[in-house]
Amino acid sequence: MGRAQAPGGASNEALFARFDHGDFRVVLDAQSPLPFTEEGVKAAYRLLGSRRAKGKIVIEISQPAA
Repeated sequence: MGRAQAPGGASNEALFARFDHGDFRVVLDAQSPLPFTEEGVKAAYRLLGSRRAKGKIVIEISQPAA
């Protein structure tokens, strides 16, 4: 699969190079991660509905015990 092209055919190599270099970061809301419980999901939905989140809202799903 090839790399994406910008409209007009210009290459996005400079953008991908910045990703590879670590110039971008993911911003999580201060309340994240929320637990994958009924109350945690409800809290995430309330935060989403409030439109006051300061970053991504994350619900943590833990791995099942082996």
